[in-house]
Amino acid sequence: MLTLLLILAISSQGQSLADSGTDFITAFPENVAYFYPVIPDNSLNITALYNDTEVNIYFKRLLKLTIILQQGETGVYLLPSDVEEHKLAVSQKTVNVISNKNVVVLSISMQGESVQTNVVYPSQNLGTFYSIPQLNYGEMLSKFSQATRSISTKYSFFRLLIINPLSLTNEIRIVGKSQIEQFKLQPYTLLQLALNGSEVSVESLNNVAVIVSHPCLEVTSCKCKMMLNQLRPDAHWGQSFILPLLNIPTWLHVTLDTILTESTLDAGTLERIKSGAQSISTIYRASLRLISPGLILEVIPETMFAACYLVHFSVANGNVSVIAETLSSSELYIDRSSLSSISWTPIANTKYSIASVPLQGRHVIWHPSSKIAVYMFHNMTSGIHHGGPAVVLGEKPDPDGCSINLDELTVAPTPMSWAQSHQYCTSTSDELISPSTVTAHSALTEFLRNAADTEHWIGLRRSLLTLDWYWQKGNESEDLMDTQWGAGEPSDPVQGMCASVFSDMTWKSVSCCSQLKAICLKKSVYFPLDSPVEGFLV
Repeated sequence: MLTLLLILAISSQGQSLADSGTDFITAFPENVAYFYPVIPDNSLNITALYNDTEVNIYFKRLLKLTIILQQGETGVYLLPSDVEEHKLAVSQKTVNVISNKNVVVLSISMQGESVQTNVVYPSQNLGTFYSIPQLNYGEMLSKFSQATRSISTKYSFFRLLIINPLSLTNEIRIVGKSQIEQFKLQPYTLLQLALNGSEVSVESLNNVAVIVSHPCLEVTSCKCKMMLNQLRPDAHWGQSFILPLLNIPTWLHVTLDTILTESTLDAGTLERIKSGAQSISTIYRASLRLISPGLILEVIPETMFAACYLVHFSVANGNVSVIAETLSSSELYIDRSSLSSISWTPIANTKYSIASVPLQGRHVIWHPSSKIAVYMFHNMTSGIHHGGPAVVLGEKPDPDGCSINLDELTVAPTPMSWAQSHQYCTSTSDELISPSTVTAHSALTEFLRNAADTEHWIGLRRSLLTLDWYWQKGNESEDLMDTQWGAGEPSDPVQGMCASVFSDMTWKSVSCCSQLKAICLKKSVYFPLDSPVEGFLV
């Protein structure tokens, strides 16, 4: 049936979502690892996007630690040894991260050589409807037996974790093929259940986090590897995907949107994919996973490609797979270094190419002009792989670097003189808008299309000494190069020493004492590209 669902690449509309926020919740499912008793090392990597970021970490609703991080700084918090949840029941073993400014969070579960890294989604990226992937353990063992030497059935099912991120009781429904189970989750609690293959979706009154895990999927020589996948809400799915390159036996698993498809549609079968990166699209919205012994990787939909990613390797040997548009692939950067010399492989029937880069430690991968996809993989000495999508820092390409927030334009609430407007904007934002670049001009053009007033102040005025026009950007000035004067403008200096802009982007010289509303600019903030501050243990 699967081949009927997949067609050549088609376009789709969607939204990219950054992984930063101020409110996170997660849990640590059981990680049995290699069949020998080793104390687990479970931790959180928390990286600040702004200076003076206060981070509070809670476990079982109790405050465990408060730390202050500066921009680009990573704190590594080692969690209590009892953080893993083994029981199939309701539990309070949730971990919350609350901060006063945006951070990104990685959870890391280590048991011997079994390592699982997971991007923790901020609460605003959670949802109320999740389709559950039909992960058939028996089928996986049958497929994997071709690539493994020792198979056992110590654990025969996957587990489903549902986490309530709210301070109020949340109503949950688990919809199955023949029945519906209902639960009420208290604030910041989780529910862990065994998946038997009949579950179709998780529906909730308010947002929840949903994780699918397996504590010990058998791999080689009587060893096993934990598998974990935090699900994306169906609303964040796509139809067009570029599969990354994996140099290990890999199978494709498709989950189709249960809202749009009939429950009898067989989309859960594992299909061995051909070697090399490739493009796959679905008729309906879908979630695709690449699965191999010890690895379950949810593929990034093309509509969720972004411009800037953070990768952080907790073991020595790692590599990243980067998917970028072929025509601009030479523009890719890692930190401040251009990757123009790396080897790219075109992906058939697409506009994309793929490259693999060995890395250690923490790095920023970004593209100045187009969106990309980045995956990070840990290569263990045992030959077992794990990995997944990297952390999205910024969504929109920016030639100046890794932009973690976009330029923000706002209109002053009341009309003021030019001098008052300049003071207001510098005190509430960064500057009175000065569209002296192509990017700023385009942003202002788009903004004025929806503006209520037809005329606004901009940061353009004459010099009192020379009468030449210049841009006043905060406390600095910049020479005027290109102009957008309207017909008959600028007028005599006696009539106007300051400038306004109209909805059609034409300028007019105006008396600086005139009363107009100002357009204020809050500039983009960029993530540091210099040598990162190494993570510290707390």
